[in-house]
Amino acid sequence: MKIALSLFVVFSLAVVSGCGSSSSGTSGTTPATSSSIAVSSGHLVDGNGRTLYEDGNSPNDCTTGSGCISAWPPYFDNSAPTAGSGVTGTISTVARPDGLGTQATYNGNPLYYFTGDPAGGTTGNGLSGFSLVTP
Repeated sequence: MKIALSLFVVFSLAVVSGCGSSSSGTSGTTPATSSSIAVSSGHLVDGNGRTLYEDGNSPNDCTTGSGCISAWPPYFDNSAPTAGSGVTGTISTVARPDGLGTQATYNGNPLYYFTGDPAGGTTGNGLSGFSLVTP
């Protein structure tokens, strides 16, 4: 248990420190494989059950130039994402300001993943200003 907690703390600190750096890493920026967004356990998930987050700092702060994108990859969707079960807000897309692609949005806020989450995980909630998206 202590080892798992220690690994989580080390990983969390690495993520938090990475969101303010000037690194240009772009890992994890692959388009989504499913364009359906639904509600599971009170928050939004993609069609594969992966938790979706919003950036509480500023919707356009997480870009390739900020280094943040390596820990918080955008939910890309080049098709028209659809609102699935339990979704009450507006699902749409927006062209990213860094030119990486078309990002899915919920009520106008860009959606992100957290690389530290397993499918359905919520370990990114509250880290670096990101939070679960609730309907």
